[in-house]
Amino acid sequence: MARMLATEWSQHEVRYVLASGGGGKLRIESVGAQPIESDEAGNVADVSQVLANVVASFKAARMTTLIGIDRASIELLHMQLPPASDNELPVIVANQAQRESAAFNDGSVVDFVPDELVAGEPRNVTAAVMAAGRLAGINGTCESAGLTPTKMLLRPYASASLFLQLNDNKDERCLLVNLVNDEADLTVVDGGKLAFSRTIRLPDPADSEACYERVFTEIPRTLMLAPQHDNRSDAVQSVVVFGNAGDHQPLIERLRGELKSDVQHFDAFGALDADNNSVLDDSGRFVPLLGMLLDEARGQRHAIDFLNPRRKREPPNRKRMLATIGGPVAAVVLGLVYFVWGGLAEAEEEIATLNDQYKELAETVKSTEKNRLLAEAIANWENGNIDWLGEIHELSREFPSSRDVLVLRMSMSSSRDGTGSITLDGLARQQSVVRQMEDRIRDKNHESQTRHVQEQQPDGSYSWRFSTTVRVAPSSEDEESKQKNAAPSKGEKS
Repeated sequence: MARMLATEWSQHEVRYVLASGGGGKLRIESVGAQPIESDEAGNVADVSQVLANVVASFKAARMTTLIGIDRASIELLHMQLPPASDNELPVIVANQAQRESAAFNDGSVVDFVPDELVAGEPRNVTAAVMAAGRLAGINGTCESAGLTPTKMLLRPYASASLFLQLNDNKDERCLLVNLVNDEADLTVVDGGKLAFSRTIRLPDPADSEACYERVFTEIPRTLMLAPQHDNRSDAVQSVVVFGNAGDHQPLIERLRGELKSDVQHFDAFGALDADNNSVLDDSGRFVPLLGMLLDEARGQRHAIDFLNPRRKREPPNRKRMLATIGGPVAAVVLGLVYFVWGGLAEAEEEIATLNDQYKELAETVKSTEKNRLLAEAIANWENGNIDWLGEIHELSREFPSSRDVLVLRMSMSSSRDGTGSITLDGLARQQSVVRQMEDRIRDKNHESQTRHVQEQQPDGSYSWRFSTTVRVAPSSEDEESKQKNAAPSKGEKS
């Protein structure tokens, strides 16, 4: 079984889990946390030096090394993209992230988690962007510690993966709560996948009462912002707090007293049948590292990996294929040359001619591929011939005032048949306002339908949450403009 080291650090400590795994099995060898101390002048110790001590103690320089990244180090983007294959998504996501992300710059890394492919349907994608400077800083810390990262993984996704693999009720809508030193990850899993995640900063970790109060106040906000799965209610079936039995007990008791959902512990070490000597106090802060190691041991692709992001698969290397085929051919040619020495000159000339033809064909294939992709992109753009600026203008004229409706998210997409779709997710003061909004938007070119309107726990003045889809058909003016542009002018011959 291959040995693996998973590690991450905060401003207070370096955490690590040493394990061996393979064939779907994971055996934990050592778990620990090294504090990052400061001197009397307040100077904080170098993280790389603390990490170097961990590397030296386990001789981990040549192991498979998994680095955990916290939510604050990256930017998450939720995108709705046109219908596209999995192989087309990397280029589309990178272009969209460049336009939407405030952290994107030269050298930034983008990885993403797509929804399932459904023919003809838009693709929903969650993309993670790490700025070039942040990536260089993490790599620099590892290099100074004598460590070569194998993979660089996002902490909330690793925790969610471990929970979903070890929990029997995978389809439940659950809120996962994990206190990791001076931060808390609040993650909603729904339908067997991560649906939404937030990381909040906590007060002094030594003041547990203040930390629990902050977590408790942020839970309702997290549930309100989390997207829904299959039009379910905002409510969650259960709230899961990571840790041993007895960890964070005051928080759990308060949640049980004030929430309608079931509240329970999740002991990751116990679920993995880890040796008792491996279990430490406040074990929940090691759950992300365990999730990384379990995915690696089972050979699963990590959801987000900044060192190995999803990329477009390149077409087969024809030169390499010809080289592979050319080996046996060359052996046959040499045998013939051995027996038929007189034909050597002719064979060499034929090989040279074939090489020249191959080079010409390779260049032709390369240039044709670029033209084909460009033609497809132009055709897709023409098919989606909708004046989106005009649609937004018309929508704003007919929309209720901000006193009655608050839009949380709006997405637009075009279909190959020339129609479009606008999705509005928001909050309304009253249910009747949503119906009035539908009636005002609806006309001969617009069909509005509210798939979900749900009264939620009162929070301020907006007590109704809704999701409305507006189907947009090309206007008659647009169609006439298309026909005029396609018809020859009077001075031209048809």
